[in-house]
Amino acid sequence: MIKYAWALGLSLVFVMAPALADDAVTLKYRYSPGQVLRYDGKQSLTVESTVSGTTQKFTSETISLREWRVLDVDGKGNARLAMTIVRAKVDATSADGKRIAFDTEKDGESSPLAAVIGKPLVEVTLSATGQVIEIGSSPSAAAGQFVAHIRTLLYALPTSAVVPGASWQNDLQLPLPPPVGKGEQVRLRQTFRLEKVADSVATINLASGLAEENKDKTRAAALAQFLPSGKIELDLSRGVLRSVELALDQEVTGFAGPDSTMHVTGTYREVLKDDVAAASTGRK
Repeated sequence: MIKYAWALGLSLVFVMAPALADDAVTLKYRYSPGQVLRYDGKQSLTVESTVSGTTQKFTSETISLREWRVLDVDGKGNARLAMTIVRAKVDATSADGKRIAFDTEKDGESSPLAAVIGKPLVEVTLSATGQVIEIGSSPSAAAGQFVAHIRTLLYALPTSAVVPGASWQNDLQLPLPPPVGKGEQVRLRQTFRLEKVADSVATINLASGLAEENKDKTRAAALAQFLPSGKIELDLSRGVLRSVELALDQEVTGFAGPDSTMHVTGTYREVLKDDVAAASTGRK
């Protein structure tokens, strides 16, 4: 399950004031109660590990449709959103060579993700600048893994206007759910850079890493999947996230003996499919 969770992480809507390429821009989240955002996603993931001379390889490709629904927005601009995975199509090969393939739309209750598909999975309250005020999950045991990944994909914004070339950072506390951990927390650091503003599109670069030194190789191997980097494109004219392109490329040595190695690689692309502003259009 944990290998599917990163692919179904979080993408949110941004609103920025339209600006010329060299002007400072103010980045804020702005939501409408009842608004529904749906994103098409595609992810590939490879985990190759060698322990005691034996190499194992896990590969997967996941196609997903995710929905974010804005439940309410208070007077300070804090928004409460609920996330649902509408559909997931997975084609994977486990470390022992067994092929795992399913489509939640066709397989229904027999799919491995039946417990989380089509149900509100995560609920999060964000400030106008993207700081997490509160986050919770459904009672499903599988939901904890999604909450962990979603925390790495919540993009905090600077509190003042920025110009192209400006950078900012956000540290986040990540609870490690089973089987990755036992709920213990680690601190990760996200570094953002506004690359450019052109044709009403803002491009922001994202890099992820550990915020503090980690000497535990076993934990480093578990954390590898939580450190994506990539590019975020914001459509300024519509005020929404247009696309996200993320990649994983992490290598860990010595996590299970002096000669052990693990290499985690992957790509993820997510594109806005629908933006239904129910509060203004009357649609549900």
